[in-house]
Amino acid sequence: MRKDEQSTDDTRRKLAKAAAGTAIVLPLSGLVACGGGDDALDTESAAASAADTVSDAANDVADTVADAADDAAGAVGDMADDAADAIDDMADDAASAIDDAADTASDMVDDAKDTAADMVDDANEACKNCALYVAR
Repeated sequence: MRKDEQSTDDTRRKLAKAAAGTAIVLPLSGLVACGGGDDALDTESAAASAADTVSDAANDVADTVADAADDAAGAVGDMADDAADAIDDMADDAASAIDDAADTASDMVDDAKDTAADMVDDANEACKNCALYVAR
C-alpha cells in the first residue's frame, strides 16, 4: 500500500471514529434542534446531563461486572466443595475397602488355623492305635 493510500485510510478511520463518538454523545447530551429563544441549547445542562448519563452507565457496568465476579466466585466455591466431597467419598470408600480386605485376610488366617487344627486332630486319631504314637 502506498503512503498516500495509507494516509487516506487513516483519515477515514479517524473520521469514522469521530462520527461514532458524535453519534453516541449527541443523544446522551439531550441535544435538540436550536430554534433560538427559550428553546436554545443550554450547553452546560446538556454537558451535565451527558456526564450523569455516562456516569450512570459506568456504574451499571461496574455493578454488572461485580455481580459476574460474585457469581464466578460462588461457582468456583461450589466446585471446590463438590471436589472436597468427592475426595471425602473416595477416602471413605478406600478405608472401607481396606477394612474389608483386613477382615477377609483375618478370616482366611482363622480358617487356615482351624484346618491345621483339624488336620492335627485327624492325625492324632489315625495315629493313636500305632505303637510309635506318644500322646501329648
